Amino acid sequence: EVKALLTNNIKSIDYDNAIIQEYSLLTIGRAYDDSGIEYIRKCLDSSYPNVVRAAILVLGWLGDMPSKERIYSFLNEGQARAEAAGASIALLSDDDDVAKLAKLAQSGSSELRQIVAGVLSLINGNEAFDVLVNMLKNEGDNEVRKVLARRVSYFNKPEATELLVKLLNDSYKPVQEAAAAGLERTGLRGHEDLILQKITEGGWIGYFAVKALGKTCSEESSSKLISTYDKMDPSIKLAIVEVLG
Repeated sequence: EVKALLTNNIKSIDYDNAIIQEYSLLTIGRAYDDSGIEYIRKCLDSSYPNVVRAAILVLGWLGDMPSKERIYSFLNEGQARAEAAGASIALLSDDDDVAKLAKLAQSGSSELRQIVAGVLSLINGNEAFDVLVNMLKNEGDNEVRKVLARRVSYFNKPEATELLVKLLNDSYKPVQEAAAAGLERTGLRGHEDLILQKITEGGWIGYFAVKALGKTCSEESSSKLISTYDKMDPSIKLAIVEVLG
């Protein structure tokens, strides 16, 4: 009954009101009502960016494979629409998408390379990881490298942990911080001693290093955290309290 109501309401949507259109699309998507798929596809041509973004997301939610190529075209059109396109491409991905994304990873646009990194991390799998690692090896833009370091942590692999550990000594501090933050997600896998050394560096890397200990904080690590507590700034003290708790 709800789906029928949504379908009927498509015809009465106020096409001059971008907010109503956006929320109508999102509601249809959350109800998994594909009876209005043609209307949703037409919304990709809307002059309202928020409506286009909603349509991109909903087509991904509904698994609309025929729209995937069109969705690819939005990877270059503004951050909000590009991120939505990346999320939907990940939902619609098949065996060909990693190779296609690998080509896009060679783009001269740093924004597109960041989006590609995000899509690869959502697709996941060994091939996606290999492309991400290759991007990291060849990337010259530090801001993109920071995003790549962050996205490595989405892979539950020992190789991901090893790569993040190496990035803790990167020449660009935000990459170090992203690596330390990522280790909280991947787990330390035996690198607790190295993380403990990073805590004394202070700042965000010290904060994230403490947080990375949260899943596997041994009695020995706890003792070291306690011994350094008084020397740390307030944000790191807070992280230590949380981890010890």
